[in-house]
Amino acid sequence: MKYTHNNCPVCGVEFTENDDIVVCPECGTPHHRSCYKDNGGCKNASLHSEGFFWQSKEQPKKQESEHKRSFTNHNSDEPKVCPVCGLSNHPMASRCQGCGFGFERNSDMPEAGDYQMGPVTVHRVRMDDVKIDDIPALEIADYIGPTAPIYLAKFVKMDQKKTKTSWNWVAAFLGPIWAFHKGLYKFGIILAALWFAASCLTISKSDIQYYDKLFELVSEYQAGEISYEDVLNAEIDTEDYSTPNFVTTLLSYSLQAAGFVVFGIFANTIYRKKMVGDILNCRENAHDMKTYRELVKQKGKGKILPVIGFLVFTFCQSYLSYLIMKLILQ
Repeated sequence: MKYTHNNCPVCGVEFTENDDIVVCPECGTPHHRSCYKDNGGCKNASLHSEGFFWQSKEQPKKQESEHKRSFTNHNSDEPKVCPVCGLSNHPMASRCQGCGFGFERNSDMPEAGDYQMGPVTVHRVRMDDVKIDDIPALEIADYIGPTAPIYLAKFVKMDQKKTKTSWNWVAAFLGPIWAFHKGLYKFGIILAALWFAASCLTISKSDIQYYDKLFELVSEYQAGEISYEDVLNAEIDTEDYSTPNFVTTLLSYSLQAAGFVVFGIFANTIYRKKMVGDILNCRENAHDMKTYRELVKQKGKGKILPVIGFLVFTFCQSYLSYLIMKLILQ
């Protein structure tokens, strides 16, 4: 095992072949799993801001001339070990965060190595130069996936402007669908409930009478008492028919629009908070870089079943609204 002859920074005990070891994804420092949890994270966390990276006692020293040699890692799941200082780096890093040695970028790396920040301070930066809430942008890119450049640019702008608001068009227009897809179930349920309540407000007593008569005709047709033509030609009159109430209709659409706009303003902050929590949780449960990256990608993967569940709910929404308002108005 590559950590033998090294000591746990928390308890000071030398690692053995059978030890359960957790590696800090930030600096590569190995810990006993129990020590890592007892310490509340990496023992060298205070040194992360200084670019510290752990180096094995058995790591051979490299000659200075090797600093000019290009380094390519063909397995993107393995950490890049700097040939100069021996520090472990993120698999997609373009340079060593310890000594600054430049790695040769692999052809299979995503084109999102650069992303547009817009007019704030600078126009283009490299992902491995940025951290969001002390988490390297490359790890965040693993979590978010193909749309990482968009969200990273928004997060950077939020930090530079020191604000918690940032407009998200997709979240504002899709509302519950976007929330469920991102795993924000609580907010998805709130938005779905708001949307359902707004639809109930548009149902009047005359609407209920109309649907009652319509369901009665359908029941008679299914029982064979009337023909399909009779159903089509039937004139359904209500005792108190009137045009939709302007006030309740306006209130309904205003309530729904306000909820979606507010969500669009704070969606990026809400998503960011969940993302950071998920990544930190992956750090505690990962044994190595490969496992860590797999956990991060799995956590950030879009959720399909909740979206399907919401679409099924929308299909039944009209009938559910009818049943609820019938109980309330009659």
